[in-house]
Amino acid sequence: MACSSCCEMINNRCPSCSMPIGYDRCRPIEKVLESVRMACQNAKFGCNQKFAYHVRNDHEKTCQFAPCSCPFSSCSYVGSFRKLVKHLRSKHGASPTYFRFNSNTSLLINVKTEVRLLKEEREDVLFVLKNETIDLGSKIKVSCIGPLPKADYSYDIEANYRESSLKLHTCTKSVPEFESDPNQEPCLLVPRRFFDDILGLKLEVCIWRRRARD
Repeated sequence: MACSSCCEMINNRCPSCSMPIGYDRCRPIEKVLESVRMACQNAKFGCNQKFAYHVRNDHEKTCQFAPCSCPFSSCSYVGSFRKLVKHLRSKHGASPTYFRFNSNTSLLINVKTEVRLLKEEREDVLFVLKNETIDLGSKIKVSCIGPLPKADYSYDIEANYRESSLKLHTCTKSVPEFESDPNQEPCLLVPRRFFDDILGLKLEVCIWRRRARD
C-alpha cells in the first residue's frame, strides 16, 4: 500500500519486489487514516487542537501558537506570539507603539535603540523595527513576528535630518525565527549624522497588508 505521491516516487513499483503496484484504493486503510487525529506541532507552545493528518498542515500554516523568537540579539527566548509579548514586556521593558495600517506613524529612536515594537491598534499583529549599528551608521528594517507565520506586508520607512531624507519602500514577511537570516530582507542604511545628539533619529513608518502566502 502506498499513497499516490509515493507511488510516483517509486515509479508505481513495489520497493521490495519491484512488481507493479495496482491502482485500486484500499478503503479500509483510508478509513483508519481518516480516524487518526494528530496533535499540532505547536502543542508545546500551547496549541491543544488535534486534526486529521491531511488537514494538520493547513492549520499549522496559520496556527496562533507558532513559535516566535525574541528580537533582542542577546536573548534566546522562543515562545508563542502571546507569550512573546509578555516576555518582551517583563524581561526587556519593551512596550509597543500603537499604529494603524495604511497610516504614517512617527518614531524617535537613539543610536543605542536596538528594537522598537509596533502593535496594530485594531488587529492582533506585532511588528519589530530593528536598528543594527554598523560602521557607516545604522541598518533599519521592519519585520512582523506574529502571530500569523504566512502573512506578507508592505511598508515605507523614511529617515529625516534637517533638509535631508532617506526612504525605503519594500515588503516584509512574518519572521518567527527572527535572526535566522538577518540579511534576507532589505533595510534602510542611515548615516550616523542623521542621529541628533538630543532628539535621536526621526522616522516615519507606514505599514499595510500586502497579501496572504500559500
